[in-house]
Amino acid sequence: MGAGIFALPYFLYNSNFFWSVIGMFLIALVTAVVNIFYVQIICNTQGDHQLPGYAKKYLGEKFKYLALMSLIISGLGVMLACIKLGSGFIQILLPINSFFSVAFFLLLIIVGYLLKIKKIKIILDYLPFVAILIVLLLLQIVLINPLPKIGLQSFNLAFFGVVVFALSGFTVIPEMEEILRGEKKVKIKLTWASIMGLFLAFVVYVIFSYAIIKLVGNNLTEDSVTGLAKTSYLVAIIISVFGLLATFKGSINFMNVFHEIFYRDFKVPEKISSLLAVFLPIATLLLFNLSFGSILGGIGAGSIFVSTIIICLMMFKLKKNYLISSLIILILIVFVIGFVSAL
Repeated sequence: MGAGIFALPYFLYNSNFFWSVIGMFLIALVTAVVNIFYVQIICNTQGDHQLPGYAKKYLGEKFKYLALMSLIISGLGVMLACIKLGSGFIQILLPINSFFSVAFFLLLIIVGYLLKIKKIKIILDYLPFVAILIVLLLLQIVLINPLPKIGLQSFNLAFFGVVVFALSGFTVIPEMEEILRGEKKVKIKLTWASIMGLFLAFVVYVIFSYAIIKLVGNNLTEDSVTGLAKTSYLVAIIISVFGLLATFKGSINFMNVFHEIFYRDFKVPEKISSLLAVFLPIATLLLFNLSFGSILGGIGAGSIFVSTIIICLMMFKLKKNYLISSLIILILIVFVIGFVSAL
């Protein structure tokens, strides 16, 4: 789960909540297949790599740099979303203006990344459990209070890009493989971990979106919490604390991925790789005027589509058969239809 969770209520509601949840489930199925492809590639390839390293091995030097560009753009989207959200959560928790909240969040993630304090990491490891508790709390609040029914808007695919962004998590699969390395049946464990993690996130997303829409009503905003603060300030504070931790962890995770890309795949010295990873969130300030929806649905999802094409091409190179070819064609059709229809 990442920053995308906070944008989902707004976009699911404005795309007809009922039908967009069905659409999100179908996208989750497609994402699960892409994750399985990536697991197969990782487990059948020697060495520690991220997507650019695997792309070079299977598709050549040009695809290595295409994968790097895709991940840089995706990284800018992730980091920008996290900074916008994280600074917004800080403003709800502390009486400071937007400039100081952004500066504070940037300082927080850079120091957190460089220090790599184990105690902080242990706390952040429990975030998924905390997320489930908070979502169940929101659902309980919704169920015990007589709130108006969710109005159904006309169906459209405006939710597509944001949902793709929210459900995508392939960048952490190489890190998962590193954790499981040395154990028996790594490929099976990694496959099930990626599938179960994805669909648990899907369930949490649906419940969270439903509860926020019911609680916020006409005050619904793209980041969820700003509108929530107008209707239930105490709940907004609880969500802001969780959101601040989640965006902090998401930022650190992506900075770690970038460190690994430069260090493992491009053989850049470790200290310089760390500095390049730190530069990523600072560079996002150049794009700070973009809307939250544009960041997630445009920058983020567009770059994920490029990465998906690369993963599909690598899988086709690894295993050429009718089933794989059919699945790849289906994945590409879903992405093309989704993006064209959302324009």
